[in-house]
Amino acid sequence: MKKIRTKTKPAKGQSTKAPDIPTTARQVAAFADDVRRHRDVAVADDARYRRDVALARERIGTTIDDRCRWLLDDFAVRDPDALSTGERAVLRDNLHALAEGMKPRGIPEWAFPIDATGCSLPDPPDADLRGVWERAVALTRAHVQPADLPGVPEELWTRWRPTSGKRSIRLERHRDWPDLTTALLHQVADLLAACERLRECPECHRLFVARRRQERHPKCARQARDSRRPSRQKKGA
Repeated sequence: MKKIRTKTKPAKGQSTKAPDIPTTARQVAAFADDVRRHRDVAVADDARYRRDVALARERIGTTIDDRCRWLLDDFAVRDPDALSTGERAVLRDNLHALAEGMKPRGIPEWAFPIDATGCSLPDPPDADLRGVWERAVALTRAHVQPADLPGVPEELWTRWRPTSGKRSIRLERHRDWPDLTTALLHQVADLLAACERLRECPECHRLFVARRRQERHPKCARQARDSRRPSRQKKGA
């Protein structure tokens, strides 16, 4: 039986020239220097990124109450379009830190890599930042108007298993985030659902994280105090 040989044509714009392979000692050394330079740049970028996210974690807080308080009292009341360039950069770092979620208790830092969370996803376009903010703010009003969350595939898997003889194990719901916006919205919803000190103000109906026996939103409580102080009342009233 006669074999038929077929010849594959290269795609349009594809080069048929074989890549240059370093052969001499000088070429090998130049190639190694190029690889080392790219590696150093990648390591420096990764270290800078992790440093920025670590600082953002301190700004938004490390507990559920602190993060909810930042979400309601800071993030939800500041329109991104009104921020300066520097403030928008800080906001992006804060969003990345918020999107990574809360590290489970008892899990070492090395077992909770940034790459496994929504924190490592690329930023949304600058023009879409306000849209992301509006969707996140809508979740803080879900007690008045229910808000939808984007769908995302989930799995239950082992996050951490000790190397010692102990039989303890940690399971985690893993979500395959398609983009930073989806990760952020789900983390905001998880925070609001997990906050045990979340309250609704009886006057303005906004959500707030109560301190001790606080019953009103801080702004409404301040206005009530001022109305009872003669020195704060307008003259002639």
